[in-house]
Amino acid sequence: MIIINFSFAKQLRGDKNFFMKIYGKILMTTLPLIIVSLWVIVETTYYFSRAALVDLGEIWLDTRLSEAMVIVSSQEKMLQDYGLAEIPASITKAQMDSVTGIADIGVGRLGYMIVVSREGRIVSHPDPHMVHTRVHQTDWFKGLLNDAPRLIMTMGPEPVLARSAYFPPWEWYLVAVDPMQEIYGVADRMRPFLYGMGVFVALLISLALMLMTRRLTRPLKNLVQGADRIGKGDLDIRIPVHSTDEFGDLATKFNQMAEQLKQTLTALKRSHQDLENRVEERTRNLTQLNQALNNEILVRKQKEQELQKANQAKSDFLANMSHEIRTPVNSVIGFSEVLSTMVSEPQQKNYLQSITTAGKHLLVLITNLLDLSSVESGKIAIHETPVSLHALFHEIHHMFKVKLSRKPLTFSIHVDNHLPKFLLLDEMRLRQVLTNLVDNAIKFTEHGQIRLSVKILDRPGPDTLDLMIRVRDTGIGIAGDKQQLIFESFEQEHTDINRKYGGTGLGLTISRQLVALMKGRIDVDSQPGIGSSFEVFLPGVMVSRTEKQTQKPSDAGVPDVDPSLSVTMLSESLVQQALDHHPALLTELRATIFPLLPGDQDGVKMSDARAIADHFIGLGRRFDLTAFTQFGQNLSDDVDAFDVEKITPCLGQLTVILRRIKDI
Repeated sequence: MIIINFSFAKQLRGDKNFFMKIYGKILMTTLPLIIVSLWVIVETTYYFSRAALVDLGEIWLDTRLSEAMVIVSSQEKMLQDYGLAEIPASITKAQMDSVTGIADIGVGRLGYMIVVSREGRIVSHPDPHMVHTRVHQTDWFKGLLNDAPRLIMTMGPEPVLARSAYFPPWEWYLVAVDPMQEIYGVADRMRPFLYGMGVFVALLISLALMLMTRRLTRPLKNLVQGADRIGKGDLDIRIPVHSTDEFGDLATKFNQMAEQLKQTLTALKRSHQDLENRVEERTRNLTQLNQALNNEILVRKQKEQELQKANQAKSDFLANMSHEIRTPVNSVIGFSEVLSTMVSEPQQKNYLQSITTAGKHLLVLITNLLDLSSVESGKIAIHETPVSLHALFHEIHHMFKVKLSRKPLTFSIHVDNHLPKFLLLDEMRLRQVLTNLVDNAIKFTEHGQIRLSVKILDRPGPDTLDLMIRVRDTGIGIAGDKQQLIFESFEQEHTDINRKYGGTGLGLTISRQLVALMKGRIDVDSQPGIGSSFEVFLPGVMVSRTEKQTQKPSDAGVPDVDPSLSVTMLSESLVQQALDHHPALLTELRATIFPLLPGDQDGVKMSDARAIADHFIGLGRRFDLTAFTQFGQNLSDDVDAFDVEKITPCLGQLTVILRRIKDI
């Protein structure tokens, strides 16, 4: 505010310039308002003057109509008094006399009287050419028929004001007419005078404003001069107070401001040194804190490195221990199955079955722990290969046929019609995720249906897709506040579910992390008692123009087998060639091998694996098929060693091949 006063004082030095600038600002602010106000007053006066003149004109025209009504009424009365009301000649004579009398009535300088019959024919008019003219189609005559008391109509070149009266005995309309120009004449003549008065009043107001401005600028000039001196550093200046009005209050406040400013500057000088001392002290403190912070950062980095090492050690420990524990667990499972074929007592069989079941559950838990450890340690990489989702979905369906047959469930597959045949995905990881989701759906659904579907959400590019794979069931559902909890490690919705359905609580955790590695996400939408829907979103999936290069088209969908396995695997093409040369072989396979194939979720029974090996050896020797014989011998050796890790994937691949041939 002080700075503004300083600049204002420098710009307005000089009494005359200061006065003229103030006066100009006041005049430019108020004069337009005054002119507009005067214009509104003049126009309002002119408008109401015209309205009043119209009312006076109507009264004047009504008196003329009264005179005309007296004339026609007297003629009608004379006909009645002498008994001539029924004689047409007498009536015509009386009407002609009435027209003559009406024509003599004066209506101002330009006005006149006319008579119109009810049929719309002019009986009397100042213009002889208008007499007997029919006007029944004109608007003003229609107004007469509607008994309009006032008519503003056009007769000739300008509008006129008319008043009318109806004489029933002769069915005449008597109309008194006066041009609007004559009625508004006084107001129109007064209008220039009113504008002249407005200009005169505006000049008087301007002079009054000049005098008031001169009186107002005197105390303002003192304030400006005082502000100018304060701006130059003279804080001892004080403005003299000569009145108790607003300017006096302003001068008083100005003096108080100058005093406070002086005190403030004095205090600032004292506090300046204190501030410098505080800044110096705070600088020293900040330097010490910065050094301590740097030390803390170094300590935290060391702890972070130690935590990383500990986490790596944990992951290595889990991986090593999981691998080491698998071997004895497989042996326990294998020997339990062998013993179950040697024991006939029911209670002992139940004990062995419990041992086998617990061993399988322990093996699943170890596998999940190993997968979780691999994901957390970042050792899992995504390897994209051409994948047919249609074939993958049907493979998963075949995998769970045994479990599905145990419940009143229907399993349906829906693939988007526009989905390309092959997409670049990590087939093993995607199969692991979908297997887990479908397994959970079957586990928690007692009846109803399970639907596995894939849909294209968007096409960001010509060769990229945004996919949504959905697994929907009609199972027990998940409460809203638990839907994110189930994705945490070792977590389920509540303990009752764990006791009833089992499980480790790691499947969904691993699935979410695997999908995240594929740059996607898993969402769940569920309602208790209605069912659940797990949706896997995979953005930016590339379209593959070629099939897998590692296998023939006929082998698509067959699981890959580790080359290190000792069992010599049979390919689908080899089995098909054997069937082509030996048609009876298909009957033998259906009778001996198909009933022994393991359910995909039930694990491998050593007794069934032993029987399969023996049957393949027998079929190989019978039909002279060396590959069948070699496969059976190698499988028999692995059964003797209870090597479940080698037997399980080989029998799984054999199951897919033989089931496909069976369907054919």
